[in-house]
Amino acid sequence: MTIKTNCLVLIFTLVFSLPSLSSPLKIGAIFSFEDVTTPLGKQDGYRGIQLFIEHINEKGGINGRPLKLSVKISDGTPEDALKRTEELVSDPDILAVIGLETSSEAIASTHIYKKEKLAHLAVLSSNPKVTRDSHYVYSMIYHDHFQAARIATYTKSVLKPKKVLVIYDNTLYGTGLYEGFM
Repeated sequence: MTIKTNCLVLIFTLVFSLPSLSSPLKIGAIFSFEDVTTPLGKQDGYRGIQLFIEHINEKGGINGRPLKLSVKISDGTPEDALKRTEELVSDPDILAVIGLETSSEAIASTHIYKKEKLAHLAVLSSNPKVTRDSHYVYSMIYHDHFQAARIATYTKSVLKPKKVLVIYDNTLYGTGLYEGFM
């Protein structure tokens, strides 16, 4: 699914689960502008969500209610992501949360979304542990093992090398791809 489709699913869930009031529908977001591993760039995801909310609000909002974004900035560590998540879920007006770029950030916070029964759309988190055992946490991209299996199939069937050297970094993402490739 595309980012736009995922955002629409989230918004429609909000629309049909709430009575129509005049106050804004508040969505939380957690971003790390310091995390250089983010392939979309330091602020592209944030800007994209802002543009989407502006577009919805220009069209009259949802059932006449505007969307409002409550943003928390994380330093990119699991510990800080957990703090920012706790800050957002402590606000009773937050209806869902978007963000947490890395799998380690999202995994650190998954139990909170499950406990609070709050929807979380993990933007770039691809480790299967992010969504495992939770009906409240969703990932927008394919899991590591799926990505790696497709890379391995392409390498074997199209490139047809005699030998393959796999170099990976020791992160959840790197090891997840390595395990899926092997």
